[in-house]
Amino acid sequence: MNVALFTDEESIVRFCSYLFNDAPFTVFSRGNLTSSNYDIYSHIILGVDQINEKDWEFLRIAITSRASVYLMVQNDIAVGEELRAKRMGVANILKTPKYHFLREDVADLDKVFSQLAYLALSIREDKNAAPIYVGRDTFFHPEQLWVQHDSMRMDLTEKQAKLLQYFLDHEGKLVTKYDLANYIWGGYIKPEGIPKFISRLKEKLGPAGALITSRAVGGFLYIREK
Repeated sequence: MNVALFTDEESIVRFCSYLFNDAPFTVFSRGNLTSSNYDIYSHIILGVDQINEKDWEFLRIAITSRASVYLMVQNDIAVGEELRAKRMGVANILKTPKYHFLREDVADLDKVFSQLAYLALSIREDKNAAPIYVGRDTFFHPEQLWVQHDSMRMDLTEKQAKLLQYFLDHEGKLVTKYDLANYIWGGYIKPEGIPKFISRLKEKLGPAGALITSRAVGGFLYIREK
């Protein structure tokens, strides 16, 4: 067992020092995220207060090694960030608890990590609803009416949410302006005004907005990235 911790948070260093005790354990600054041979470690932990794009790139590279990669956080993270980490292949998201955590199971490090596992979704008010992956690291919550990409969350109007859900339900199928006019507005809108409405939705979708494309035959097509 050989653990590498990348963090600038002293509280995370103290906690991991307490947790691992005499286990092989090396601490690196987040400024050295690209300076190590990740293959020599059995477990890699990135400890952050708030995650940024450089951290996401580090996780992406570290996951290609033979190590088990974990993201350790001090505070609650956004649902989209949790889902992004899981989708990338992060073994688990860990939440640093108070120092009453016992060390009896430190020999079984994977068991320790499972006990520290943190699910952002489990602490949300709506525990039964989960965001839908739209593509390009963007998530949509159909009940709370928001989309999120990276750490940015945008609220949707009811009609924008209904429009996005319609595209999700008809993925890979050509959708005409008349289809949308009838479904969302009951026909009480001129089809000519729909492209502008779709453009506003695409702005809120950020990178995933490019997944909705217009077709010369007069319709729109949505294809989610796999």
